[in-house]
Amino acid sequence: MSRRLRLPKGSQFQMSLTEQAYKRIKHMILTEELPPATPIDLHEMTGLLGVGKTPVREALQRLALEKLIIISPRRGTFVTDLSIIQLQQALDARLIIERHTVRIMASKITECEVAALRKLIQDIEQLSAHRDYLGAVQVDERFHLSIAEATGNDYLADFLSLLLPVTMRFWYRGFRQSPDPALTTRTTYDAHQAIIDGLERHDADAAERAMVQHISAFRKEAVERIMTASAVNWATLVHKSV
Repeated sequence: MSRRLRLPKGSQFQMSLTEQAYKRIKHMILTEELPPATPIDLHEMTGLLGVGKTPVREALQRLALEKLIIISPRRGTFVTDLSIIQLQQALDARLIIERHTVRIMASKITECEVAALRKLIQDIEQLSAHRDYLGAVQVDERFHLSIAEATGNDYLADFLSLLLPVTMRFWYRGFRQSPDPALTTRTTYDAHQAIIDGLERHDADAAERAMVQHISAFRKEAVERIMTASAVNWATLVHKSV
C-alpha cells in the first residue's frame, strides 16, 4: 500500500510553495487584478492557486508585513487601499534609508557594481519600451534594493524591502495611467543615471542629492495622480446624484 510522503515543516519544498503563492498574490495586487480594498478569502485563494492553506497563509503574512494587505481578526483579510498618507509615510521612510545607503556605497562601490546598476536601468528602459510595465517596476525595485544590499547592512536592506512594495504599487499605476509612458521612462532613466554617476565618482553628496530628487519627484507625481483621480471620482458621484 502506498503512503503519501509528508515533508517536514519548513522544508525547501514548503518554502518554495510559499514563495510561489507570495509572488502570485503580489502580482495580482500590483496589477490590480485584486483591486484596493478587495477581500481575500483563504479558502478561495487556496483553490485559485492550487496549493495548500499553509503556503497561502504564510504568503499572506509576508504580504501583511509589506503593508500590501491587512489581516484583521474582525474584518478579515483584504488588500490595502491606496492612500496619500500611506504613500507619504513610505516615502518618508525610504528617504531616510536610501539617502544613507547611497552615501555608504559612494565610499566603497566597485566597477562591477556600477556596471550591474547600469545594466538594471537599461533593462527598465527595454521593458518599458515593450510595455512590460510590471517587469519595469520589478527591476526598478531591484535597482534600489541592490544598492541597499551592497552596503552589507542587512537591517537597511530588510527595512527597505518592506517599503518598496508599497511605493511600487503607485509606480506601476503611474506607468499605466501616464499619458506619455516614454517620457516617464526617460525621466526615471535620467534620475537613475544621476544616482549611478554620483556613486561612480565616489561623490556621496551628489549621489544623495540625486536620490533625494528622484524620490521627491516620484512623490510629487504620485500625489498629483491620486488627487486627480479623487477629484474625478468625486465629480462622477456628484453627477450621478443629481
